[in-house]
Amino acid sequence: MLGGVQFVFNAEEGTTFEPLEALNEFERVGQWQSETQYLFMAYSMSKKTLGVGKHALLRISGEAELAEISLSDPRGAEVAAIRKTPTAVSTIETMQMQKAYPNPFTGELFVLYIIGENGHKEATLVVTDIAGRTVAIQSVSAAYGAHTAHITATGLSSGIYFVNLYIDGSLIQTDKVVKQ
Repeated sequence: MLGGVQFVFNAEEGTTFEPLEALNEFERVGQWQSETQYLFMAYSMSKKTLGVGKHALLRISGEAELAEISLSDPRGAEVAAIRKTPTAVSTIETMQMQKAYPNPFTGELFVLYIIGENGHKEATLVVTDIAGRTVAIQSVSAAYGAHTAHITATGLSSGIYFVNLYIDGSLIQTDKVVKQ
């Protein structure tokens, strides 16, 4: 789920940007940063979120190319945005790993994650220690939607670990956890 979006567009003068219905309950700011660069931000102060899947967010009239994108969850944590093509806004997909819980943990760890689009071949959770050594690898569902993975942490000593979500071999997100 997304709680905030920020886009920077390279655009021709006279191009207009109109927020669509999906952003109705979001606070929105749009302004020209220069003659050719437009910044648009939408964020929720009312706990409204954009769920998993595709959402039309802006109607753009004129020529505009997406230059930058930043996404965040409802708590403000960064969400990975992956482009399938260099400039098309409609081909951005989101994948997100929520905070692992309980944290700190003793023997079991649960990891919530979201796959924002069908077509992925592989999803893997890789747990590493503070030195970067892999201590656990688990293949998980790469299907569209929200999932919960269960990691058994027996045999791990107390300390700091990192849970890394890989989708089709690319690191999407990392969460720090503590084993008691």
